[in-house]
Amino acid sequence: MKSAVTGGRVQWVAGAAFLLVAVVLALVAFGVEQVWAVIVGVPLTFAIGLLLAAAAPRVQERTRPQPKLALLVEGDEPVRRVVSNELPPWPIAADRIVANEVADARESLKLEGLVQWQFLQALSQRPSDAARKRGRDLFEKRVVAFEGELREWLVEYERSTAERHASREIRFRVHNAGAHAEAVRLVLELPDTVTIADDVPSIDAPPSRPVYTGRSAAGEVATRPLLDLGRAAPKIRPLERSAWTTNPAGQTLTDIGDVHRDQVVYAATGVVLRASCPGDHTVGWSLLTKSASKTVTGSFVFHVPVVDASRPAFGRMAGILEYPDLVIHEVPASPWREDAEPVDLQPRTADPPLDPPEIPERGPHVKLRDRLIRRRETMDWIGLGLDPEYDGPSSIHVLGPADQQGTSTEK
Repeated sequence: MKSAVTGGRVQWVAGAAFLLVAVVLALVAFGVEQVWAVIVGVPLTFAIGLLLAAAAPRVQERTRPQPKLALLVEGDEPVRRVVSNELPPWPIAADRIVANEVADARESLKLEGLVQWQFLQALSQRPSDAARKRGRDLFEKRVVAFEGELREWLVEYERSTAERHASREIRFRVHNAGAHAEAVRLVLELPDTVTIADDVPSIDAPPSRPVYTGRSAAGEVATRPLLDLGRAAPKIRPLERSAWTTNPAGQTLTDIGDVHRDQVVYAATGVVLRASCPGDHTVGWSLLTKSASKTVTGSFVFHVPVVDASRPAFGRMAGILEYPDLVIHEVPASPWREDAEPVDLQPRTADPPLDPPEIPERGPHVKLRDRLIRRRETMDWIGLGLDPEYDGPSSIHVLGPADQQGTSTEK
């Protein structure tokens, strides 16, 4: 072992001596400057060659044509600001709505009872007092059940409208103005005040207001199961599986796919953003692709308008159903609506009028038809429940002072 080590040292010493002799002879034969140029130039050239070889792929990547990606939402400009569902929910007065609807229900007891009494009296078939009492007791149970169901529905309606106002379903698009981009992926960086929701809230139809019809004892037996069943179970609507996922780092992402030059590609599905409070919320985003040397990044502001609490609240169900703040599914025909078939009410696109229309005064140039139209519009406005002065049964609504003056002078 010792001899092997000694032999190795002898070889190194011999090699160094040979190199030294070669350098000395070169110095004598060619001069100092030429030899030093060779000694320094050869290793330096070798080192530069190694560096160029190592950097060639990176240089090639940076010098080849690059994609130019932009994130779009509306229009052709990169996204800068996104507003939630812009119309703030219109306030409702739940206690007034319940009281007015219950009053209208009980008013039908008087009106329908009076009509039935006159009709039966004409036929000489007046029901017994016991039958009338059973019918009234049954109707009162229905009214009490309706009161509780309506109050629960209004609580759910207020919660859902607040969530919808702070939400926005967005379908992102990616535009490429450069070279082909392969396997593009969109990544969202959400602040703590913004979350991903399953969908934009909606609600099933409200409970129908009971109307007294003076049922007989046989009708009472047929109606009792309806009281025992209570409200129908809400319909379960299956949700479409979203193409958006969340990685362990808390980022929300989706795959866009390949985007060719001058092409716009939509995300597979939209995403519902929901803020926890009004105001501006900054959302960061990144577009990743194998074809680019660097990641395209940016941000946009998710804005939720502030709700104006000074607006007059709806005090009747007609106001909610005329100007709903979210989709109300399968609203049936009822005293609130004149349609014969159940329909899905869509969210309103305008605010209700804050003041009733003016009824023109009687005069030679005022047509009766115009006065009747304005009077009908005034009654419709009163039915919204914006003015607490008109609370109570809708059958005893009183028109405004201008209309009262007109009706007193008309013959």
